[in-house]
Amino acid sequence: MHRKSKIAMAVLMMTLLLSGCSSVELEHRNFPLIITLDKINGEYQVELGFENLAEVADQNAESKEAVPTKNTSGSWFTAFAQNNAENPKTMDYNHVKVIVLSKSVLDDKEMLKEFLEYIEKQNILARNTLVFSCENDSAEVMELNGKLEMPLGTYLEELIAGQRAVKEKAVVTVGTLLNELYNQQENIYIPIVKVEEEQASIEQYYVLANFLSVGVVSQELYQEAMLVEGKSAEYQFELDSGEGIVLSNVHVSYQSSETQDGCLEQAEIKADAMMQNKSILGVSQQQELKKQIEEYLNATVTAHATELQQEKNLDISNSYYRLGGYNRKLYKKYLDNPSLYLKDLSYEISFDITPVIE
Repeated sequence: MHRKSKIAMAVLMMTLLLSGCSSVELEHRNFPLIITLDKINGEYQVELGFENLAEVADQNAESKEAVPTKNTSGSWFTAFAQNNAENPKTMDYNHVKVIVLSKSVLDDKEMLKEFLEYIEKQNILARNTLVFSCENDSAEVMELNGKLEMPLGTYLEELIAGQRAVKEKAVVTVGTLLNELYNQQENIYIPIVKVEEEQASIEQYYVLANFLSVGVVSQELYQEAMLVEGKSAEYQFELDSGEGIVLSNVHVSYQSSETQDGCLEQAEIKADAMMQNKSILGVSQQQELKKQIEEYLNATVTAHATELQQEKNLDISNSYYRLGGYNRKLYKKYLDNPSLYLKDLSYEISFDITPVIE
């Protein structure tokens, strides 16, 4: 082909790519914004909730939101494939913001493993896709689709974005689960969507520890875990006297050591403290408040840490994950045996608080 012909062909191709053809293609696609996954009678169920096409194309595009589709099968591959085959429009997963994994899926280690391996191999979901769970079947969550002031996926995304108390690294995504699938060393706290009066809220968290289910914890215990793990941006609580306190500038240091009875995890948490409803008036009040806060947190957090360890086999400090960097001898001793480590573990959690005088 002559050089002029090659140039003309290249120009034609670029013209086609930059023309209105792409908007025509959009009209022939469905854009799942949220995917819910359930285990129903031992089978895999996938339900897709769709984006309003006008929000991803232009104002001339069809604006009616597509009706959610649902398929149940013996494998994730077939369930997803059926959704693709039964819909006249091509599925485009590039806009998926949220997946909701029911407790029945999270409880089944092999089913969860198969799902993560499937989406990784098929490259279906972006690693930053947010992960939620639900109180009952995830169909309950999907029923909110179309009943909110915005698409359900966007609503849940903003629900997480509004939680300013935790740092970004505390947010659970598909990437978080994929990393844990291969490492199996961390505690993963998945927010549970509570549906009530056509609204969604987060009051509990489903916990995976070493890729095994350890059950559900309250919002209070979740926030304490984030505090001890160093993932808190701020921490709010109330003293026994009724004073509201906000901790900020949180920094945590750790030390792991071997003891006669097993191993000891020491966590020292330093933070600034402000009163929510009063001002600190002077040095004497500052010292008294420091004492009250430290005594309260030392007692409360240590008691909850011991409770979670004994009742749920959960290490609130996530210390096994860090062990290799803090004590190589202990790391080698408990290598690939987190259950024995947890059995031998004891805590010393202390607080060093600086009340801020305004």
